[in-house]
Amino acid sequence: MKSLKAFPGRVIFDHIPKTAGTAVNSWLTEALGTGCITQPLAGGGQHRELIRAYGGDYSIISSHVSFIPGEGFDPRYQYMTCLREPVDRVISWLYFVVSNEAGTPSEYSGAKLFLEGKGGADFPGAENISNYTTEHFCRIFSANPQSDDEKVENAFAAIRQYDVVGIYEDMPRFIADIARLIRIPASEQINRRNVTSDRPDSRQLAPSLRKRIVALNRLDLRLHERIRAWKASMQDNDAHSSGDVPAVVEWQKHEETGYIAPMTKVKGNIFVSGVAPESLAAGSKSRIDVEIVNADDAAWVGDRLRPLTASYHWLESSGEMLTFNGLRTPLPTEKIMPGKKLPLSMQVQAPENTGTYQLVLTLVQENVTWLENIGFEPAVLNIEVTG
Repeated sequence: MKSLKAFPGRVIFDHIPKTAGTAVNSWLTEALGTGCITQPLAGGGQHRELIRAYGGDYSIISSHVSFIPGEGFDPRYQYMTCLREPVDRVISWLYFVVSNEAGTPSEYSGAKLFLEGKGGADFPGAENISNYTTEHFCRIFSANPQSDDEKVENAFAAIRQYDVVGIYEDMPRFIADIARLIRIPASEQINRRNVTSDRPDSRQLAPSLRKRIVALNRLDLRLHERIRAWKASMQDNDAHSSGDVPAVVEWQKHEETGYIAPMTKVKGNIFVSGVAPESLAAGSKSRIDVEIVNADDAAWVGDRLRPLTASYHWLESSGEMLTFNGLRTPLPTEKIMPGKKLPLSMQVQAPENTGTYQLVLTLVQENVTWLENIGFEPAVLNIEVTG
């Protein structure tokens, strides 16, 4: 079939953390072009908001998707997801956060303490290690499941509504099923991305750690057993895998005009250029004059879907996260050239309660990452919030 146009479908890839979503995304981007699939949207987004924000520009929306309880699927879209053995997925998430110092400071410290046996599953981000899969799926079509049995049953019913359901441990089959859905050749092997390399095999865990993880994921273990049995029963006659895998791409590759690759590593910092405030009134908004320094040998560039903006975090005096997503201050230019400084007046809002806090001034590439996660040095100010 002659390639006539870009892939016109409407697909949502509901990416469960640590199930090779970034690798699958890269394969689809290579096959279809940057103009057909969103790059992985860091932090994810609410289902309907993702459709409103990206549905008009992209054929495939790839993200950690959150659903309003009971909202169901959009009938215009096809849906795909991938599941992983729960203990293995949790181990991968914990060691990825700790090895890469990923996520927020509270996520990193919480994951580290959990692995060391010194902390529980009550830190920000801990939802990733406690029945995450069941909790994610059980409310898509039913608003308020009450019992554990209802949660597992509702989650299983919701998963069966997806057009493609993959199992991480059988990735070639998942890739083949996606290829049938989208009408592209299946890749024998996809390049790995965001790999958790410094981690033990789930079968070699310390017994105490494994026991804690199993206790936190009893529902996910029950659900995964049901999914595996369901998939096995469909092995020879799988409605999700009907039809042949195409030998050639049936779509014209479509690259996004003005596409900018997500930032992955930077060298630079931000500092207060004027007088740093020592105190702020509770709940007040104020401006802080800063300079942003690009110490790289390449420009920092954002685009309309992944702009660079200045923002901040508020930390308690103990170091615990208080406010992660601060107000955004747009940059006056789309790019910061190498070796250059960019002056900016940042808007910040003080916490509502009085006390001593740390204000962390930083940059974020929206829908990609906070730059301190990839080498950027934020400015940290000690602020007394007064009444």
